[in-house]
Amino acid sequence: MNTAFHDLRSTSMFRPAQRRSSQARWELAPVFLSFFFLQGCGAGSSSVRPSPSTVPLSVTTASLAGATVNTAYSASLAATGGSGGGYSWTVSSGSLPAGLALATGGAISGTPSTAGTFAFTVKVTDSASDTATASLSIAVASAATSGPLSSYTLTGDTSPVHDPSIIRAGSTYYVFSTDHGPQTGHIPIRCSTDEVAWTACGYVFSSLPAWVAAAVPDATTIWAPDISYFNGLYHVYYAVSTFGSQVSAIGLATNTTLDENSPNYQWVDQGMVLQSTTGDDFNAIDPNILVDSNGSVWLQYGSFWDGIFQQQIDPSTGKIVAGGPIYHLAERAANVPNDPIEGSSLVQAGNYYYLFVSWDYCCEADPAQSNYKIVVGRGTSAHGPFYDETGSNMLYGGGTILLQGNSTWGAPGGQTAYIDPTNGDLIVFHALDLQQNGLDYLFVRSLSFASGWPVIGNSP
Repeated sequence: MNTAFHDLRSTSMFRPAQRRSSQARWELAPVFLSFFFLQGCGAGSSSVRPSPSTVPLSVTTASLAGATVNTAYSASLAATGGSGGGYSWTVSSGSLPAGLALATGGAISGTPSTAGTFAFTVKVTDSASDTATASLSIAVASAATSGPLSSYTLTGDTSPVHDPSIIRAGSTYYVFSTDHGPQTGHIPIRCSTDEVAWTACGYVFSSLPAWVAAAVPDATTIWAPDISYFNGLYHVYYAVSTFGSQVSAIGLATNTTLDENSPNYQWVDQGMVLQSTTGDDFNAIDPNILVDSNGSVWLQYGSFWDGIFQQQIDPSTGKIVAGGPIYHLAERAANVPNDPIEGSSLVQAGNYYYLFVSWDYCCEADPAQSNYKIVVGRGTSAHGPFYDETGSNMLYGGGTILLQGNSTWGAPGGQTAYIDPTNGDLIVFHALDLQQNGLDYLFVRSLSFASGWPVIGNSP
């Protein structure tokens, strides 16, 4: 969530270095040479050798998809023939776009940082040390003219919006977001039937819940709400705090419907769910809910300090299961000051769980200096570990940058991923219009996982 960006911890946190050990054993097998002397006609010696492959080694990848500056990219090289296996890849001449790397297994991945067309030659070597080469290129488009931030097509009430969360109920989409500027309530709600045109649809609260004054005395606004549905109710988890403070809390409000015209429409505050105070290793803001495929409900939370954590929720109460485990999901690398990570969003898609977070700072006095960015990792368990595309663990600073700003739209982040098997998966986030002194706008974009990694589309 944006509000922890001034967090300066008084003490530094150090993690013990990971130690890895490896052991290699060599075994020497005796080689027996047998000589058979055949007497009589045609006497002599013979040996049997495997026939070499009749298919020469070659690179079958003929072209590579284009890329976009500041947008995650991945592609795979392929070869055929030769020994039929053990292929190892290198770049033998030219260079990949800055920010991309070629793994020995043939995967090209990373986030390009410079526009242009980059020509290079790849070389593949098989297990018999045969080689083959191919000339390829990758065209990298400017982020200002291509990619999720290339154009803005949403209309209606789309600004100011910060830290949005989205859900669909029937044919209507609802976005909940952080309090912002003069308003008549808390936790603004926006509605759309086409994901493009948005209108104001009221607020969750007309005034701050009564419990907030005692738990967080200086709080005047509500931050980073998260909307979810389970156990027959819509749940909005929300945060209260002040800039740079660990005196924070997460609360919960529920409703049986999101249709404000329904006679059953009523938000009921369920009180505080989690609290943090000075000296804790976490900050109780930026809540997010995952309803697992087995019906388990998990709360992700955290901002700066020691990063992102997770606890289980009792579906019948919406509150944390007493005595349950606390999972530590993600943190910045030890050499990154202040641990600027927040805004977690955890979803399950296919065989993986994907953890989206926001890195760095959302709201500098000079908006052009804000460097928020959307980062992701994946794992096979809802509790981690989550790894980026290079295999680095997010608990130790890993993370694949999925989207970062350009000269027009700065500091995209505060994201929430939303899995919708019926109408298509989405991701919502905010970005700062640098032509309007950093005014924050709602972005709604498609989200796909065809390659095993999320890709943000250019439109809803």
